[in-house]
Amino acid sequence: MLRPWRMLMSIFDRTDRLRIHLLLASAAILGLLEVAGVASIMPFLAVVLNPGVIHTNRYLSAAFNHLGFTDTARFQVFLGVASLALLVINNALSALTAWFTQRFCYLRTHDLCTRLLDIYLRQPYARIMQRNRAELHKILVTDVDRVVIGTLMAGITLFSDLVATAFILAVLFAMNPMVSASTFAVLGLSYFVLWLTIRRPVARLGEEFPMLGNQIVARAQEALDGIKEIKVAARGEDFVRRLSGPRLQLARNAIRHGTLDLIPSRVIETTAFGVIIVVTLYLLMRTGNSGDAIAMVAFYAFAAYRLVPRLKSIFDNIDAVRYNAPALKIICADFAPTEQPPDLHGPDAIPLRTSIEIERVTFSYSGNRAPAARELSLVIPAGTFTCIVGPTGAGKSTAIDILLGLLRPEVGRVLVDGAELSPERPLASGYSVGYVPQFINLLDDTITNNIAFGLRPEAIDRERVRLAARQAQIHEFIENELENGYDGTIGEGGLRLSGGQRQRIGLARALYGDPQVLILDEATNGLDSRTESDLLDSLLALKPRRTIVCVSHRTTVAQRADRVLVLDAGRLVTSGTYAELSASGSPYQALLRAP
Repeated sequence: MLRPWRMLMSIFDRTDRLRIHLLLASAAILGLLEVAGVASIMPFLAVVLNPGVIHTNRYLSAAFNHLGFTDTARFQVFLGVASLALLVINNALSALTAWFTQRFCYLRTHDLCTRLLDIYLRQPYARIMQRNRAELHKILVTDVDRVVIGTLMAGITLFSDLVATAFILAVLFAMNPMVSASTFAVLGLSYFVLWLTIRRPVARLGEEFPMLGNQIVARAQEALDGIKEIKVAARGEDFVRRLSGPRLQLARNAIRHGTLDLIPSRVIETTAFGVIIVVTLYLLMRTGNSGDAIAMVAFYAFAAYRLVPRLKSIFDNIDAVRYNAPALKIICADFAPTEQPPDLHGPDAIPLRTSIEIERVTFSYSGNRAPAARELSLVIPAGTFTCIVGPTGAGKSTAIDILLGLLRPEVGRVLVDGAELSPERPLASGYSVGYVPQFINLLDDTITNNIAFGLRPEAIDRERVRLAARQAQIHEFIENELENGYDGTIGEGGLRLSGGQRQRIGLARALYGDPQVLILDEATNGLDSRTESDLLDSLLALKPRRTIVCVSHRTTVAQRADRVLVLDAGRLVTSGTYAELSASGSPYQALLRAP
């Protein structure tokens, strides 16, 4: 139990740890108040059943005289009101503490979720590519809540229950050591046997939960992302089957865990009340049907009424912490300090005056045998339009990611104007670089917010948004075809737009920052010939102030480029103009003249 708690504390800052300790301290105080409320029942019952005990019991006699009572009935009323007041105060403070605990814990789920997303977004691109997106999605959406509620809140509640139980047992020991020791021994043995019985099944179910959850999210995401292809191919049954397997197993595991959680609590409850019945019969047989015996029995009954739910809660919360420990390990590993790459959007842009150069760079993806870039060297002069071509798997996208600073070379370096780029100052600092990927990630938001990607509404320059849209050849469509124009929404993933329109929104997004270097990775593939020609005219008109690098398979793009770089197997095999490389007899003629 201590190890999960130490792991949990490691992901909170000093302020949060202090608040957690204050909640634990309040739990201890509540435990004292609860035992005071339980203990106050005994003198009240004793006085009600035998008023003469007021004068024979030294403690009651001292209270009676010190408080100035002269009437036994009034003293009985006073003890009853005092006992009730203690119970009311204890319950009110318990409710208040429970509210503070829930408020703190649920706000921590928000805090941990946002911190985790920030960590993921700051991790090196090569490292985050190795993670399953479904797993990351599940961690952010479900596992954070599961960890905080299932370990932090369960831990605080567990401590509160342990303190209250310890105090109640202490009072019982003070009243009758032999009976209390016997009761505690029976309950302790029952718990120990149950713990030995279920600890391994619960741990196994907890370990399977993250794995099954990842599979379920991944299968659902596969089906929903590919719904068009699935419907066309009429293959929906297979995707339902793929989701059904892990979902059914998770349901069965939930049944097993629910049963394992239910049976022990019922056993503890039955055992506790059975012990109380035995204690009652023992006291009655030993002392007879006297007022003292009845008061003692009533006291034990009330103590059991307060104690049994606490024992059940202790068992449940220990089970919850153990069950959720695997998810806690995953999250703690993600919170562990790692080398963080620099923010690609730093304040200082690198001015480009002469050229960008990749010099003898080698890079391999984890798990791949062959390097994606093998001693790659190329030069991109400033103010030019350079087209990178090559067969599938040639390393074109890897070269682009190295240029952007997303991938760090294992060997070699990247130079800007002869100065080596470093992890602290990549090419993509500030707004110096605009990037258009092959597949545009569009938000379910307005056109304006999609073009001014990632900016707060108050920071958006709407005139710049319109200028970027004109340069991307999408302004007329937005103004004339979309309801509400730039304030209109485009649906999840841009479902209301064609492929070409999505690409132009992505291009407008890249142009919004007026970048010095514009990098397009197959970004014109979704455009028709006329729109592509108009777009290239607009981009080329911005030279020589803007350097353009485009990865493309399309002849129309290579024809407009100043230089064409041909990559194969992670190397630059040749470069030149389109006319030179596509001339009759050139080994690259077929590659460059492909439609």
